[in-house]
Amino acid sequence: MRSIATKLVSGEEFGKVNSLFGLAEAMTPLIYGPLYSKVYVATLNVLPGAVFLLGALLTLPAIAIFGWLYLEHKKDRLKNNQDIKIGDKDKC
Repeated sequence: MRSIATKLVSGEEFGKVNSLFGLAEAMTPLIYGPLYSKVYVATLNVLPGAVFLLGALLTLPAIAIFGWLYLEHKKDRLKNNQDIKIGDKDKC
């Protein structure tokens, strides 16, 4: 995901993108650990598997972001391929 994101931004933006990923990776355990614990304790008698449902729910935004980055990367590759083909025709 990180490599796709860096291909979508200009060279001047690599540092910003990588720092954003680093911040997200560092903050995830700080937020999700206590969240999972509280949900587990609160739902232990009602629905012990609620933490797994929460985990699935919290994974959906990451999957959506990955899908969006993948589609943007594909569009960028198609655009570059078309630009190369047009450039080849101009040389003839």
